Amino acid sequence: MAEKQKYEFTTTVFSGGEVPEEVLQRVGMVSGQTVGLPVKALIDELRDKASRLIIVASDEGKEVGFAVISPVDDAEMRLHYIGVQKGSRTQGAGAELLRSAEDTARILGFQALFVHPSGSQAETFFLHNGYVAAHDVGGHLSKPLV
Repeated sequence: MAEKQKYEFTTTVFSGGEVPEEVLQRVGMVSGQTVGLPVKALIDELRDKASRLIIVASDEGKEVGFAVISPVDDAEMRLHYIGVQKGSRTQGAGAELLRSAEDTARILGFQALFVHPSGSQAETFFLHNGYVAAHDVGGHLSKPLV
């Protein structure tokens, strides 16, 4: 029997630099405590990218994490960011958020999701969640979705 998800997920699509202000505020509330980038730098980068999906994880109405994915080609999506607030990190929020990103990519018809982990702790997280080293491009991990 599948385990029930504790978190709720909302997905927002944006393109051409038009990120809705509401999404930026929600991501900013989470990212200020979780990502190595200052909130302004993260938001500026999100505004500059086209065709991205932001997936926000909530627990009882409170945003606890987010992920950003985008298509690379017809077969692959890239996970650009994944972040979870410190208080939710050992509660399974990161793993559920990652599964939600994978499910979103799969539903959209993509065959793989890849990531460039930013350190050994991140690499361990992805390896633990089924990602493997890709041999064609250095430094990234990939997971088949089919």
